[in-house]
Parts: sequence; C-alpha cells; structure tokens
Amino acid sequence: MGYEDLLIEVSQFLCDHFSDPRIVHTGSKDALIQALASFICSPNTLLSLESVPYTSRMTMVRALLRPYESRAWAQSNWVLVRIWQGCGFAFRYHKSPHLLKKHGPRPLQADSSLISQSIQPCPSYLFQCHVKEVMMSDERVTTAFLNSVLNQLNWAFSEFIGMLQEIQNVSIRPQRVFIESRQLKICATCFDLTLALVRVLEMVASIAPEIFTDVTRSSSEVLLGRLCQVLCQVLNRVSSQTSCFQHVITLDIPDLESVDHFPILTAVVGVLLALLLDDMQEFDVNVSKVPRVTKAVLIEPSFQLESICFVLGDVQKGLILKKVKPFSFYNYSDDVSIAEIENVKKMIQLLSFYQGRLSDAGVISEDEICTICYASPISAIFKPCNHHSCRTCIAHHLMISRACFFCKEPVQFVIGLDDTVLPDLSRLGTQSS
Repeated sequence: MGYEDLLIEVSQFLCDHFSDPRIVHTGSKDALIQALASFICSPNTLLSLESVPYTSRMTMVRALLRPYESRAWAQSNWVLVRIWQGCGFAFRYHKSPHLLKKHGPRPLQADSSLISQSIQPCPSYLFQCHVKEVMMSDERVTTAFLNSVLNQLNWAFSEFIGMLQEIQNVSIRPQRVFIESRQLKICATCFDLTLALVRVLEMVASIAPEIFTDVTRSSSEVLLGRLCQVLCQVLNRVSSQTSCFQHVITLDIPDLESVDHFPILTAVVGVLLALLLDDMQEFDVNVSKVPRVTKAVLIEPSFQLESICFVLGDVQKGLILKKVKPFSFYNYSDDVSIAEIENVKKMIQLLSFYQGRLSDAGVISEDEICTICYASPISAIFKPCNHHSCRTCIAHHLMISRACFFCKEPVQFVIGLDDTVLPDLSRLGTQSS
C-alpha cells in the first residue's frame, strides 16, 4: 500500500466515523474531529478526503450539517469554514490583514483560535457542491441546521458584546483595575466563533441562495428575516464610533489582538452581497417595485444604511474620533479587490434607492401593521383564534411554541390574507437527527 492509498483509507475512516454515535468517549470524539480538521487544512490531505467514495463524503457532509444544539459544534463549524476559506468576500488571507499590519508575519499564540491561525486557504469546491446538494434536497435538515447556526451566532455575539461592555466599564474607572487574562481570552474566542459562524452563513448564501430567496420554500421567509436581523445588529454594533467595540479596539489589548473591524465586517458584507446579488444584477431605476430580498433588508427594524456606508469610510464628521483613523476597505487595497469595492458601492446604491422608494410609499397604517415587530404589514391569520401578525413573526414564534401570541390558544394552522393555507411553519423547529 502506497502513501496516497494510506491517506485515502484514513480519510475514509474519518469521514465515516468522526461523528459516529457509537463513539461515546469524549477524548476519542475530540481526537477524530481534530484529525478531520487537520486533514482539511492541507492541500494533500484535502485531496485524499475528496478522493474517498461518494457515500463517505456525503456521510461527512451530513454529519457537519447536523443542528448545533446539544453537541460540540465549534470544530465542525471550523471545518465548514475551511471548506469555504479562499472563496468569500476578502477571505483569501492566511492571516487577517489587520494582524499583519500590527505584528507582521509572526505567529499568534499557540492557544489562539483556529480561525485566527496563519493557515493558507485551500477551499474545496467539491465539498461545497456536496453541502449545496444536501441543503437543497432536504429542507428539514437545512432549516434545522441554519436555525441552530443563527441561534449560536446570536449567543456568541451577545456574549462577546457583553464582555466588551465589562472591559469598557473597567477601563474608564479612575482606579487602576486589571482584567483577568482568562476573561480576555474568552472574549476573543466569542469573537472568533461569531466570525466563523458568519462565514458559514456566507458560504450557504453564496452556493445556495435559493434557501433564503425562493418563495416556494416554506422556510425561506423566516430564515431570511432572521438572517437580516442578526446581520444588521452586528453591523450596527461594530460600525458605531461610540460603541464598546470601538473603545476596546483603541485600547490595543494584547489578548484581544484578533478583534478588529476588518474580519467581521468583510464577513457580514459578504453575506449581504450574496443575498442581494440577483437584485443588484437586475437593478433598474425605472422599476418601482422593491425586490423581495432588498425589501427584507430594508424593513428590518434595526437596519441603518450608515452602518453599511461605514465600511467605505463614510462616517458622519461629528462622530469621527480624534487620533483614530476611520476604518475603510480602501485601506486594505491588497486584500479587498477593486471588483469587491465596486460591488459594495452597487449594494449601497441599490439599498439607498429603494429605501427612498419605501419612504415615498408612506408609513403602514396602525391598523395594518404587525403589532409584534411594528415593521411589516399584517399578512398571516392564526386559526382558530383569528389573531394576526406578519408571516415572519408567526413563523419564528412557531419554532418555539404553538400558543398564540395574544390569547395563548393553540394555533392549528395559519392562513394568508387571501385565505390560502400557509405551509406548516411549525415544522421549521423540528430538528433532524
């Protein structure tokens, strides 16, 4: 048996058994997923993974796309990131450009997060195709997986911001207070987890945008709404010049060296560009109807166009901090291509134009607005109680509970304003094994 044959045999074993439920020993499970992560990192071992039989490759992909609840998910999420790294928006770097500017090519500490390590990108287009194949063929699996990713993203980013606020509060106290190194490392880990989760969402939105944009898929509306919500929240927190994020970055704390605008903003912008690609290509100022995905972004209550303009250095003069160079993708000409900059400009133009159209259309009347989100018009009626909301709100709610928002009576089914029965949205919360 030659060396390459041995690698393929080991690769097939990892594909078939890294998530084998019969393996219950924690150390063994960790060793298998770490071995798989190591194989993904090198072009030679990645080729051996791509050379195993189709059934083994699909076994691996299905295991990676299991919902993240009730299992250790950080390593398997990182495997998905490695499959994508080299293809995303400004995601061709082996080490984040802001770290190269600060420290040069020296390696990070040994205990730094995997996604922050200096590893050359070697994306797998074959495994990207397999991910698309699984996600497009089984809506139940896709919905359960993406809901779990969004749940973990909400958790990781909330924890990260909470820790930043604590660090900010400590730093502005008059007395000298030291912040524990352990707390700083946990904060950096939450940032890295946030970044990795957003990159996985970018991959999904790029290789299978229909999951969010195809109106015939019963899960598309709620997934698109949830995704727009979390992207806008991340953008607002990171782009604000008066936020704890900006304050802590200016402190230049060694254990938080991975935390910066560039990695997180490029990831979020990458997701938005993937979602809005078709709308940008079909953009016509003579067409008054707002495209579906563009509208989903614009009607998100937390959407702020200024947060997107921030990535190109467009900051209100009164908010520019003294002695702090405004962030801009233009400052990273070696890492953000001219074509990528142009796409960001087109996205801003698209959103700005249709934001004006929505404003001209007038405000939704009080009788027609959803009283849950106060952003979208009423479009769904619950049966048998006849209470109502927008489709996104009830779809999101039914993932957690079947009780009506208002009267707590069980919702048996939901109809649209035209009396057509809407898809059984409660199944979106069903997880696949």
